[in-house]
Amino acid sequence: MPEGPKERKPFNGKGLTSFVVFLSFVVMTVTGVVLYVTPMGRIAHWTHWTVLGLDKEEWAAVHITSSLLFMVAAIIHLYYNWTIFWCYFKMRFEKGFNLKREFAVAVVLCAVFTAGGIWEFWPIGYVVTWNEDIKDYWERVSAHPPVPHAEEWTIIELAERTDTSIDVIIARFEAEGYVVKSANETLAEISSENGVSPNALFALLDATRGGGGQGDGYRSGAGLGRRTLAEYCRERDVSVEDVLKKLMDAGIPAKADQKMKTIADSAGITPGELAAIIER
Repeated sequence: MPEGPKERKPFNGKGLTSFVVFLSFVVMTVTGVVLYVTPMGRIAHWTHWTVLGLDKEEWAAVHITSSLLFMVAAIIHLYYNWTIFWCYFKMRFEKGFNLKREFAVAVVLCAVFTAGGIWEFWPIGYVVTWNEDIKDYWERVSAHPPVPHAEEWTIIELAERTDTSIDVIIARFEAEGYVVKSANETLAEISSENGVSPNALFALLDATRGGGGQGDGYRSGAGLGRRTLAEYCRERDVSVEDVLKKLMDAGIPAKADQKMKTIADSAGITPGELAAIIER
């Protein structure tokens, strides 16, 4: 006799939860790695930096949502396995907690990694330092916006800030085949609609006005706080010893290998104000 249809197994909630925990962990790990190597926001926005077609904000959004899913799934997983989890601890405490060393090591590891992220001491501090080095790399090799968030300028604002006619700007963009719907569109919106970076749009205008094509005239102030005092002096072709003496006379202790932001913070001023004191 032919066999009847097989009985469908009931939906397994525990299995679903386990798969969700694993997959959300994978996504969370991948997005975390990508965000670790991203450039600073102003660089990412200006150059339209992407990985696998997603920009920095989209990767951050996926990281947040996958982290939320992982957290919810982990709570549900704990709910499904609460009896086993509770019985394990209850049995351990009833027989005497004999994992004291393991528990102590776990606490110490968590404390070290947490404190290392805050105070950046060895060896955990290397993770933070490497992240800063990666961002410094993007600072060196990438085009910089004239000012932070310049991609949010509308055509009208761009015309005002560059002393250029709105019609000239639109005509320049359209001559390159870019569609501009209105003068109220921002550079970010135009770049997104035309598949080009805000930097490329600005470079067209900059070249028309006789600039270097990458907003180079504005580049010197970019990433000021992340440079060391020695790097800053080297770029300005001034003596580090003279600058250190000038800062000491101004009551600002500093070292050549310290970052401008660190020196400025200790003096209660901004990196820009520190640079003004040096160049005064």
